[in-house]
Amino acid sequence: FTKKIVAKRPSYLNTILYGVSGIGKTYSLVERALHIIEQKPIFELHQEPRDILNMRFKEYSEQIQIVTFHKNYSYTEFIEGVSWHKDMYEIQDGVFKKIVKRAIKNPEKNFVMLIDDIDNGNINEVFGEVLTLLDEDRRLGNSEELKITLPYSHEKFGLPNNLYIIATATSLNSFDKEIIRKFEFIKMYPDYKMLGLVDGVEVGKMLEVINERIEYLLSDEYLIGHTYFLHIMTIEELKEVFLNVLIPLL
Repeated sequence: FTKKIVAKRPSYLNTILYGVSGIGKTYSLVERALHIIEQKPIFELHQEPRDILNMRFKEYSEQIQIVTFHKNYSYTEFIEGVSWHKDMYEIQDGVFKKIVKRAIKNPEKNFVMLIDDIDNGNINEVFGEVLTLLDEDRRLGNSEELKITLPYSHEKFGLPNNLYIIATATSLNSFDKEIIRKFEFIKMYPDYKMLGLVDGVEVGKMLEVINERIEYLLSDEYLIGHTYFLHIMTIEELKEVFLNVLIPLL
């Protein structure tokens, strides 16, 4: 009798972190990827030095793939497509298909697909028919396991349970109900406690008051992120942030 080794996993497979710019969504991807791969609580990882986290993140290059969506990002780059190579057409795997294959071959490990700015791309076009595989019960080995036939390679394709998708988004306005149903959404907010005292000015409290007013007059979709103020040391630098960042955002 041989026991099949399968990686332990958190209870979610598809997650989108969303909120206004400047709140550290992309920054937090490193911690969340390590949380899945190393099985460590996020609050413990948050207490570790950032350079140590970045070093470990790079060490897991075979288990972590990161891409940034933009308006021209396509199915060909993400799943598969046909390209001209050495005087002939070849079918090439996209970044998502490559990490899926690695995850299937290594069920004892967890793998993470990180997608920054997922709302900047056309999700339906980039994922194509693969969207239907994202539901947890349709993953390989689950109750409603499903495989599809890819259009170019004609390969049978399914998603394993040890592959996680974590994405960032500024707004949910571009997501239809079908997309929303397939993801867990975590809203992130400005962290005022990260901002200290600058020449007598409580920067965190100042930003909190500004955001309270913005939320009252508009909504929390227009809040100002704390990361714009993280490295301010003097009043002159604070003035520059107001002039070059805060006023244009307002």
